[in-house]
Amino acid sequence: MTLLAQKLMMLNGKRVISSQPTDSAIFGSARSLSRFTTTVNSRSLARSSLDGLPAGSSRLRIGLWPCVSAEAPKLAMGLNIVLAFLLERYSDIQVYRILAKLDDTQSPDSYEWYISDSQFGIDDWEIEGLDENVFINSTLNKSDGKWQLQVEVESEFDDEDEDVPVFSLQAADTLALIKSLPQLVEQIAVHLNTSHQRLTATTYQIENGFDEESLPNFLSLVFEWELNLYLLLWGKAWEDEDIEQLLDRLISSAAILDDFGAWTLGLLLRRTFLPGFALVGDILAPKIPQIAETFLHYPALQIHLGWSALRMGRSDVAYVLLERAVEAHQQSPRLWLTLAEAYRSERGWDDALDTFQTAIELEAVDSVLYQRYADLLLTASYNDYEFEEFLLIDPDDYDGDYAVWEAIAAFEAAYELDNDIDTLYYALVQLSSLDEDMFWDKFSQLANADTTGEYVRNLLESAHDIDDFTPAIEALEHLNKENPERVDILTNMGLAYTLNDEHDKAIELLEQALEKATEPEHIADIQRLLLVAEDPMFEARFAELTSQLEAGKSISESDMDFLEEALETAPSIVDLYLAIARGYALWEDFDAAIEVLEDGLKELPDDPDITELYAGVLWLQDKTEAAITTLEQALEKHPHHVPLLCRMGRCMFDSDEEELAREYLARAELIEPENPILRRTRAYIARALANE
Repeated sequence: MTLLAQKLMMLNGKRVISSQPTDSAIFGSARSLSRFTTTVNSRSLARSSLDGLPAGSSRLRIGLWPCVSAEAPKLAMGLNIVLAFLLERYSDIQVYRILAKLDDTQSPDSYEWYISDSQFGIDDWEIEGLDENVFINSTLNKSDGKWQLQVEVESEFDDEDEDVPVFSLQAADTLALIKSLPQLVEQIAVHLNTSHQRLTATTYQIENGFDEESLPNFLSLVFEWELNLYLLLWGKAWEDEDIEQLLDRLISSAAILDDFGAWTLGLLLRRTFLPGFALVGDILAPKIPQIAETFLHYPALQIHLGWSALRMGRSDVAYVLLERAVEAHQQSPRLWLTLAEAYRSERGWDDALDTFQTAIELEAVDSVLYQRYADLLLTASYNDYEFEEFLLIDPDDYDGDYAVWEAIAAFEAAYELDNDIDTLYYALVQLSSLDEDMFWDKFSQLANADTTGEYVRNLLESAHDIDDFTPAIEALEHLNKENPERVDILTNMGLAYTLNDEHDKAIELLEQALEKATEPEHIADIQRLLLVAEDPMFEARFAELTSQLEAGKSISESDMDFLEEALETAPSIVDLYLAIARGYALWEDFDAAIEVLEDGLKELPDDPDITELYAGVLWLQDKTEAAITTLEQALEKHPHHVPLLCRMGRCMFDSDEEELAREYLARAELIEPENPILRRTRAYIARALANE
């Protein structure tokens, strides 16, 4: 793994550990490992609700390779940066900008950049150790006077037999390209199955045309700024004077590009305050108020500068910027939202609630503002906060729980604005414990809107205060008649009958669903529900046995019979194979454990969890070569699976291959630093080192 990969992943909220060798341990010291603890900074968690950055690894980690263009490479690379900003509006996306081909054997200080260094494809060069699972490669060409942008999006989630999808747009000029880019990104987002945007996500508006040269020049400067940040991560110095000169050129160029210029500049500056760019951020910090004043007309830039001030710990500056911005743009919901969330993260609930309610009174609202207002109401209510007033309900109409009713009203208002099923779901979650009649009135609405069955499933399983699920059964039966091909409706009907203690009918429906199911995860899910329908205490007993086995405690023969009978009913449930194999291993019947795991791999080929335990049992039997080969093959298919990495690291440590052990555990640490298997592996190493 390269240091550049570590730093790029660190930018996205990951804690990065050193992969350099030490005298006493794989990482850190034996003493620190043996008393390993986990701490959480509550203030940073609060702030994450504003910036929307993930605490760990996002679901979609995009490696963004250069946009290659024979006619205008710098313009193409600037366009690529805008593409990255638009993608990063989505809350489960991280974008790793791969902006230049670098040689780790070369000293960064002696490196001289040429445009050819930034014109290459996925097959030409990659950053070793980067944990991307989506790969974007693009080209920009000009033909017959028109620009043609083509974006290839390959992901680990795609069917290997299908062609790599290509998204394209054609435009007469650069301005038309920029205008069309948000729609192109929306198509990519649909393909990647993502839709939820970060709280402070904004999009530019283009209302006026620009001078023919102004836009390409600005995009070239945007690329130059990002390239320097990228090279800075690698280790190449960026002189203060050069930073200030390029910033001045960016500001001047952005100023004539209206909302697009301000939007892009705001995001460039916002990124500059991420970890890893502190030296540049220190130079920019004193300039933020003046930049905000220059671009006061543009709300998006104010949002991003306010966020930047919070990021560098200057909440006082953030409040001044955002308060002035909402005064200038009183009808901007996202500005009010950003100010409220800034107050919430630093000052507490009083100012945040007041800000939300002021926005609602001014009708400066959107769905997200209503949702976040509801979330704050519920959080404050659960912490016994004393509310002074409510805007969306009349407390005289209710017997109590006023804040919860206000939150329900906020969710309903959000749903009226965007018909987002999430908001309807959140309202129903609260209604389930307050008003059963209202809950069932809206349940059918949710069921009709739920195209995957996931919301209905989660709602049924969380409705602990409801005893009679007959209304759910009736609503789902009606849906099933209209959609007989949908497995999820049959599955949810089976769950509803189970919750209603009508187990025979539940089993009948779940068996029908199982006959229709084709996706492995659906099959396993239905099989688990069948186990519960047959034995309502299955989940509780299975959870108890799993905890016992994971703690290294042996189980009885009757418990083993229980697990093996369950496996006969549900041969697609990974956890059953793991539990039975652990049980046999604790009895020191390793042959039986291996047989069970091999059966699991026949049923569920290449499952990483079964493979990891299989390798572990092989290792216990001194079949070290077979164990290592098994792990190597599994990691080729699942390179970011933390338990596999930990198992390989532990095997390397036991083989006195500490350098290799350090590498595997460093990769695991980058991906999921608080994984419990990683913690146990670290503790194992600490004990071994302490006993040397």
